[in-house]
Amino acid sequence: MILLLTLLVLALIILLIYVNYQFGINKELHSKKIEHLQNIILELLEEQKKQSLDLKLSDELKKKLLSARFSLDENILELQHELFLKVAAKK
Repeated sequence: MILLLTLLVLALIILLIYVNYQFGINKELHSKKIEHLQNIILELLEEQKKQSLDLKLSDELKKKLLSARFSLDENILELQHELFLKVAAKK
């Protein structure tokens, strides 16, 4: 009877050691997966910052182009008006 209990306790101790070992392996794998996911998140954040900066630059360029177009339109209108006055003065 004591031999049976001793074997049972020994089997349970071996089972606990095995479960503890597997837990350690799973914990290490989980840590590696989390680290990999964190790296992916960092890469995505960097890409988002680049795209945000590109979008900001695109908006600034659009504003500058609109401003330049408005200025050119005014200059063309003034030139047309001057040309019209010169043609009208010659007649």
